[in-house]
Amino acid sequence: MKFCLIGLPASIVVLGLAGAVGAEELGNFGALPNPGSDWKVERKGALPDATAWSWVTLRNSKTGDLLSFASHVPRSGEPSKLINHSDTAHEIFSADGYCASDPEAKSTAQDIYPIRNGITTLGVTDGLTKTNVSKEALEYTYVEEGKDGAPNRMAHGYVLLFDGVAVYVQHTSLKPITDEIAQGVATDLVYLEFENQARKRSEATAAQAAGESGTSAAPAASAASRPK
Repeated sequence: MKFCLIGLPASIVVLGLAGAVGAEELGNFGALPNPGSDWKVERKGALPDATAWSWVTLRNSKTGDLLSFASHVPRSGEPSKLINHSDTAHEIFSADGYCASDPEAKSTAQDIYPIRNGITTLGVTDGLTKTNVSKEALEYTYVEEGKDGAPNRMAHGYVLLFDGVAVYVQHTSLKPITDEIAQGVATDLVYLEFENQARKRSEATAAQAAGESGTSAAPAASAASRPK
C-alpha cells in the first residue's frame, strides 16, 4: 500500500467549528469543545496516576466516525518539543480510534502508514480584544490498515502543548476524510485555553484588589469572548 506525502501549509487561519463548551471534561485540561449534537460520548476514563493519560471518545451517530481526545502530563526527561510527539501521535489512538491506554480498547490494525506529519499554526483571534492567540500544533494524517479482513481507517489529528500538558485530538473514519473536523476542534481547544487563562488572570486581579481593600472578591467574568 503506497501513499504520497501531502505538502504542509505554513499557517492555517480558521475559526473553530464548536460554538459552545460541552459538558465533558478532559483530565489535566478541562472542559472540551462541543462539536455538535451528532457526537455522543462513547468512552472516557483516566489512568490512576493523575499525571498520566486521560481520554474522552465521541462517536458520530450518523457517520460512525470517532472524535478522540487524550491528555498527558509529560514527566521530567520526556520530550518537550511538539515534533517529538510524532510517534505518540501515531500510536495513542491506534486502537481503531480509541485511546490505547483505554483497557477496553482493542486494535484491529496490522500496519499504520503515515501520510502527513509536521508543525503547523492554528490561527485564532479573540473577537473582543482582537488579540492574536494563534498556536503551533503538530498536525498528522495516517491510514490504518486492518488485519485479517478488518477495514482500513483514515485518521487526521493534532497535538497541542498547554502549560506542560500535551493534548491530542483525532478524527478517525472508515472513509476518506479531510482535516476540517479535527482542525476545527483543535482550534477551539486553543481558544478555550485562552479563555481559561484570561479568566484566571481576571480572578487573580479581583482577589488582589479585594485583599488590598479588605473586601471579598466577587466572581470575575472572563475577559474573553468567542470569536465571531
